[in-house]
Amino acid sequence: MFIVLIWFFLFSSLWRIKTINIEGLSRFPKPEIEKYIVNQTKLSRFIIFKQNNIFLFNRDTIRAEIVKNYNFSNLEIKKKLPHTLIILVTERPYAFIFQEKNKYFYSSPQGYILKETAAPKENDNKYFIVENKNKTSLISQTDQIKLKNSYLKFIF
Repeated sequence: MFIVLIWFFLFSSLWRIKTINIEGLSRFPKPEIEKYIVNQTKLSRFIIFKQNNIFLFNRDTIRAEIVKNYNFSNLEIKKKLPHTLIILVTERPYAFIFQEKNKYFYSSPQGYILKETAAPKENDNKYFIVENKNKTSLISQTDQIKLKNSYLKFIF
């Protein structure tokens, strides 16, 4: 009986992840996020088990991978039995355009780089441009602009 239960919960196709629902994305294509999740379902967990099983899927690992590549304000991953993952994303809002050399970036009120853009267009005139005139980059490894918090608070 115990072996049957193990098989049922760990190997049965009933628990295989079949549906990925991503909610809250407006500026990034859903297939980009889905790609990370699908890739993880192909990886092993506990050496012999695949993560395509809803019980074995590691939410912390995929969350860390997505957060490393995208600067979301919040990312929540839920499992809905028997075979659905729900990804709840909160994107940081655009607040200004940061210019460094010949590159332009949409940025959040907290000073995070959100997305690179071409030179501002007419419809971007609702965002003001903060230009870095220093010779050194102000963008950190975590994609945060090295500006004093008091400066950002003054602006917003």
